[in-house]
Amino acid sequence: MVANNQSAFLMKLRGIVSSSGIPFSFSEEAIREAAEIEAEFKWPFIGKRMDLRGKTTFTLGSEEVAFSVENENDDFILGIHSVDVAYLFPLNSPLDESAFLKGKSVVFPEKTHSMLPEAVSTSFCTLREGEESFTVSVFLKINSLGKVKNVSFTESVIKLTANCEPKEVEALFFDIDVSSVGFLRYKYYSVLQQLEQMFVVGAILKQARQNRGA
Repeated sequence: MVANNQSAFLMKLRGIVSSSGIPFSFSEEAIREAAEIEAEFKWPFIGKRMDLRGKTTFTLGSEEVAFSVENENDDFILGIHSVDVAYLFPLNSPLDESAFLKGKSVVFPEKTHSMLPEAVSTSFCTLREGEESFTVSVFLKINSLGKVKNVSFTESVIKLTANCEPKEVEALFFDIDVSSVGFLRYKYYSVLQQLEQMFVVGAILKQARQNRGA
């Protein structure tokens, strides 16, 4: 939810948010739990998690979800890797209850009122380039006709290769300004091949959808 900076509208929106019962603050217990996570949390032994730290992964705007694309014979393997926030705190913990009450983050011009305290929302709950994160991954095997042949889920750990801006990625493939494209190819060199494959998979899925009459 995003609000503009017009004061009258902003005050009305704040009133709507407040009257809906969505709290702006956190309980002392939730703040304490977040501080403990920030101070003591260390990546434990991976255990049964799938180690995907060697896989090329990238975000497209959202810093909560990463993607990976690979070829397997004539098929594509599309990976979607979402931050495993639930790993940080157990069910019915103060942070869990706080997140349930808020339901979502509310973005105002001067400040974002996050669903979780900043200590965890801006660190462990976001994917950052070059950093490791615990994730939940889903892999879709897609053939050249856009048919999803197989779907699998797993708990995983990734090391994000790059944070990509959607507008820059779009310009990378469609901008006629050669100088701009050259800079973007350099900036996203580490994920360029995967981005190209992402466009191919997107085109295949779009065509399959149109063939179904959607």
